[in-house]
Amino acid sequence: MATATYVSAQGSERAPNEFERAYTVIALDMDSAELCGKISSNAVSRAPFNSPGTRVVAERSRCYFQVALKTLNPHHCRNVRQVGSRRQGGRFSSANCQQLIAEGKRFNVNFSFNHKLILEAAGYTDADVKARFPRHPQEASWSSFYHSFFRRSDGGFQHRLPRLPDFSGN
Repeated sequence: MATATYVSAQGSERAPNEFERAYTVIALDMDSAELCGKISSNAVSRAPFNSPGTRVVAERSRCYFQVALKTLNPHHCRNVRQVGSRRQGGRFSSANCQQLIAEGKRFNVNFSFNHKLILEAAGYTDADVKARFPRHPQEASWSSFYHSFFRRSDGGFQHRLPRLPDFSGN
């Protein structure tokens, strides 16, 4: 049985910002853990009324954990670090990640995030969105614009990922 690795739940711990939460969703959409590394190891969510095992979780670990389970790739489990006690955040551990993958437990869920925030940070503009969706100039088109990248093979958005802010150093 593997020994769990724990991250200290003290020091410069903070809540994940809007970018970091979006990186987890984008990583799932892309079936790639590339953006997980841009999430701060200090970004920790606390939800006192959640069920045991999901109360405390580091956002970076959540990202790697969920991508590992969606792709059934145990390689990403090595980047999952448990925060706090087994009871508080035990679900998000490297050992549990590996066990769920061995059992073939695939993770697949849709989340929402601020598409405009992320796409503007990647260098896209309102004009880009309006050019792609000229009949729908509303804010909601940012979501359609984002999802359109996964129907194309040019990798346009993926090439802009290095432009997104990196929080891994804080």
